[in-house]
Amino acid sequence: MDLNKGLSAFSNFIETLRFEDQLKKDSLQDSLVLIQRGDRTVILVGDDAQKYREITSAICSAASERRPVSKRAVSGLLDDFFMKMLSSGDATQNSSLGAQLKNEARTLKQALFEKPKNWEVQLMVEGLSPNGLPVTVGRVEFRHLNQTSLSDLKHRVKSLVRDLNVKNSDATAAHLEGNLDVLREKVVGVLTVNAVDDEGAILAAKRELQSTLDALNFFAVHENMGGWAFLPGDTTPQREFVLAICEDGRLTPSFRRVGPGVPIAIGQMRKRKGFLRVSEMLRGENPTNLEQRILASMQWAGRAQIEARREEAFLLYAIALESLVLARDTKTEISQRLVIRCAQLGGGPTLNDKRLVVEQILSLYQIRSDIVHSGNFLVREDELGLIRTYAVLTLFLILDSEPFCSMREVWELESWFQTQLLSGGVART
Repeated sequence: MDLNKGLSAFSNFIETLRFEDQLKKDSLQDSLVLIQRGDRTVILVGDDAQKYREITSAICSAASERRPVSKRAVSGLLDDFFMKMLSSGDATQNSSLGAQLKNEARTLKQALFEKPKNWEVQLMVEGLSPNGLPVTVGRVEFRHLNQTSLSDLKHRVKSLVRDLNVKNSDATAAHLEGNLDVLREKVVGVLTVNAVDDEGAILAAKRELQSTLDALNFFAVHENMGGWAFLPGDTTPQREFVLAICEDGRLTPSFRRVGPGVPIAIGQMRKRKGFLRVSEMLRGENPTNLEQRILASMQWAGRAQIEARREEAFLLYAIALESLVLARDTKTEISQRLVIRCAQLGGGPTLNDKRLVVEQILSLYQIRSDIVHSGNFLVREDELGLIRTYAVLTLFLILDSEPFCSMREVWELESWFQTQLLSGGVART
């Protein structure tokens, strides 16, 4: 449902709603919507409640497709409109409801089409070393908030609060300054996003930042830097105690450190193979379809690099490999097509080289199937290492080796695969 059809359905729903029908229904039904504005309350139950949810959800989806706006913001506009139109009762009580809907619907539509604004969003990042900051990766500038920079930020926030002329501005500013102390000596990711409301801006910024962190983690773990970057709440370094007691009386206590070890340095990663190209892709406003495929694969691989559970990491690496090598409209059996393309990319010059890749990928794909269809399947370390090797090295091959690093569109990569298939050759890598 597009936005215009959604708004038309919403107006029709309001015009045909009958309060008398609502009063006859059991208010304890599963479907119930309660909307309050001031001292007025409307309760929808049963099919009407379900229909209200369906229509408003469709409008929220249609509105967010046009520009970054939160569901909360759109839902608030729709609820406000709903309550305003029914302030004088339903159509049986207000004969002018239809005309009012036509007039006010224009105002609602204008609000939903409100032009997005630029928002600067600062998000705390854990696991990054402050050394060498500030550094920009993609569209994210990573900054270290030391005493001086934090003081500057507090002064800026204080000025903004006073400019807004809010009630008790001094007290509000002092409260915010106190909250900002949590950022002392922390690293933040700063980026500018285009959104209609604050929640939409924060969600858009988090998505962009997470994609960048996935890329950083891909390089950091591959280079054995001992840690990874993450958002607060995603993970935390800590010591784990394990106690194993055997029936023969043996006792094995074990302490180990889990989670990221040491903060990672962006400056060190910037020298790594392929990093500059990835940063440029992340910075681009309109990445090509091939760049989108590479970034998606890197995000999956970056998450796999830091996943502690082997089975989950195995699946993430498999997704990373598939999303990079396979076309979206693949109709051939996925495992067979993946085998052929991996052999073409990295199988080497001889038939035996190709056979080895075929055997290994088929065995890995069987493991993938076993994990998906069996909740207790255990992946060995060597099996995880093998699929990690295929996923990571294939990404580096596409990123930094000719002819792939010169490609910009998916059709170029697909054409290369087709040529290899027709010629029976493989890349000498």
